[in-house]
Amino acid sequence: MTSVLPDPTRPLSFDEARKTFGEILDGFYDKDDLAAFLIAMSKRGESGAEIAGAAKAAIERMVTIKAPEDTIDVCGTGGDGQNSLNISTAVSLVVAATHIPVAKHGNRASSSMAGAADTLEALGVKIDLTPKQAEHCLKETGITFLFAPTYHPALVELAPLRRKIGQPTIFNLIGPLANPAQVSRQLIGLASPCYFDAYSEAISLLGLDTVLLVSGDDPLDEVSISKSSTALMIRKNENPNSGLPAGRIRIKPADVNLDTHPISSIRGGNADYNAQALLDLLAGKASAYRDAVLINAAGALIVAEKCWDWDDGVNVASNVIDSGRASQVFEAWKKFSQNLR
Repeated sequence: MTSVLPDPTRPLSFDEARKTFGEILDGFYDKDDLAAFLIAMSKRGESGAEIAGAAKAAIERMVTIKAPEDTIDVCGTGGDGQNSLNISTAVSLVVAATHIPVAKHGNRASSSMAGAADTLEALGVKIDLTPKQAEHCLKETGITFLFAPTYHPALVELAPLRRKIGQPTIFNLIGPLANPAQVSRQLIGLASPCYFDAYSEAISLLGLDTVLLVSGDDPLDEVSISKSSTALMIRKNENPNSGLPAGRIRIKPADVNLDTHPISSIRGGNADYNAQALLDLLAGKASAYRDAVLINAAGALIVAEKCWDWDDGVNVASNVIDSGRASQVFEAWKKFSQNLR
């Protein structure tokens, strides 16, 4: 172990953060010292250079898979405390049903009762695929689940410490930026817009192509169905034909002809409860959950350049569900994952 971590009250440069978090992931530091460092950094507020440097260190140590160039991911940082249904998982199925490949990076629940991994497992999707199996699944079905512990063994070692700390740290922020499929287009939910500036800097430093950051006023690390939300489009190269240029906007359900619902209406439960809600959604059942998925799917379809505005995105997502295409993708995914050997 090395002796002393950097002063957490002083922001680190990208290179310093990359080196420091590389050493953290390699187990160089005393766990009590590390906990104090992470808490102090979180209290001060992580900079974009720190988020990018820490993410880069994780990327350099992760197991990767090959994926089509147009593959996207839909995920959030968590930490909003709302225990909502699995919105990004459902959105992933909707997007995959439009023939956009989706590499869903996720884990078991940390702050909610059922994370993406828990719910998919309850639905019968095999989540603990090897990297080669996950790669094959993506190629054949257009969607795959990348179970974080399989691809980030260094982060697994830090899991007990993170649970002991009991609050979000920089590791929550770097998760979406360290997708094992190395996607360059993402819809990322943040628990608060206060992270937007730092996250934007991190995205630029990491060279991602197209990222839409969203945060609901509830607070919610998704586009909200109960209140207004902030959305920030970040593009490496601006597309002059895009109907949604780079920049920050405010959006609410009424803007895309959706009803407003109380946040309690999308509250989740255990894995079985969330799984049944997702099955009902895929069957075309009208609900607040459906509306939450539609508005978030619209954002993901804009990122994928399948749609150019929110109204079009909601309509496409609605048609994908009502036509049964999203359900067909789910059934094909489940069957394929179960048959992999």
